[in-house]
Amino acid sequence: MADDGRSRSHRKAAYRAREVRARRKGSGMSGVLDAWIQHPEPQWLRHEMFDSLRRWMGLTDVPKEFPLEWTHEAMKNAGVAKALLSAWWAPEGPMLSNDSVAEHVAAYPDMFV
Repeated sequence: MADDGRSRSHRKAAYRAREVRARRKGSGMSGVLDAWIQHPEPQWLRHEMFDSLRRWMGLTDVPKEFPLEWTHEAMKNAGVAKALLSAWWAPEGPMLSNDSVAEHVAAYPDMFV
């Protein structure tokens, strides 16, 4: 039976998927690795550059705090196993500080890098 090329590409894709799953299983990693996230802090979300985000989210008032558990639960619900938690600098200075990131990583070292 002649190979139409399509079935070959499907076989290759399936082989690659099995290979990736086997490597992931051997590495102990499961789930998604998010390469860049920020845990929102009120002063960060209040910045004018996030006006459209607040409108999109339907936020008329920014909460006084965002518990780290919210980000942790959102990641778990989305199947994110680990995330690179990043600071955020604006022209006027830090909006999410390195110290804040370090505290968050210390709170959930198995989830945040």
